[in-house]
Amino acid sequence: MRNPIDAFVLQRLERAGLQPSPQADRAILLRRVTLDLTGLPPTPLELDAFLADTSPTAYEKVVDRLLQSPRYGERMAFPWLEAAVEGGKGLSRVREGALCQLDEVVAVTRHQEATLFMSELQDH
Repeated sequence: MRNPIDAFVLQRLERAGLQPSPQADRAILLRRVTLDLTGLPPTPLELDAFLADTSPTAYEKVVDRLLQSPRYGERMAFPWLEAAVEGGKGLSRVREGALCQLDEVVAVTRHQEATLFMSELQDH
């Protein structure tokens, strides 16, 4: 058990008569977090560096690095662009003034709180 969330999940599994899956190996953990945060698999160099880092904070360091990556901003920009779409009809019709350059959206999603970003979208 690494944190209170693990204890909560384990309790719910036990109540349902289930057992947790075995912990994934480090290479799979890196692949999962990298795909989740950037939409891309880790590079061979990133994998080698992670596997070589035996510190207890290796995973946390990877997460911090990924959250600072422009790829994370790009991944997070897409839902914001979809939020600007009128009536949830895909990218077919965008509210007037809501279109902006992708790099601007990426920069905004990396540096602003979600509520501030959404209020700025609505003001346009």
